[in-house]
Amino acid sequence: MSDTLRKLETMCRSYAEDLDEIARGEVKKCADCDTRYTKRVSKNGAAAWKPDCGCAKRKGIKTEYTVADYVENDVYDVNYTIARDGGLIGVSLMVAGGGPNIYVDTNVKSVKGFWGGEEFEYPLSGRAVYVLEEEAEYMVAPLLAGGGWIR
Repeated sequence: MSDTLRKLETMCRSYAEDLDEIARGEVKKCADCDTRYTKRVSKNGAAAWKPDCGCAKRKGIKTEYTVADYVENDVYDVNYTIARDGGLIGVSLMVAGGGPNIYVDTNVKSVKGFWGGEEFEYPLSGRAVYVLEEEAEYMVAPLLAGGGWIR
């Protein structure tokens, strides 16, 4: 396995695992500065939210980091696959571009990465696919309700 393919595998796995954590509600954000937190368990078994920003430490205000936050803050492009009857088939999110190019794709239920001549695909959890498609349906509903581009 080439070094490029190893790096691509690590990145695809990381995106899939991050989305699963978000789908399980295990990611929070600071209400003031939007710093992301994930629950980490130490060697002694104590759970803590890491990292910690100064404002959250002072005020202790953390809110859930949702899939909507992820799409708004961490995604470069969104492509929807819509059926002829107007139903959502799936969504593809471009999460990295320019080398490597990485897509989270609910159509194939995986994170797909491309870098140079290398390709790698890592499966998404069913929970991540479900919450991504729920958010996509919410985002595309106004277009479909008004007739949008479907004739």
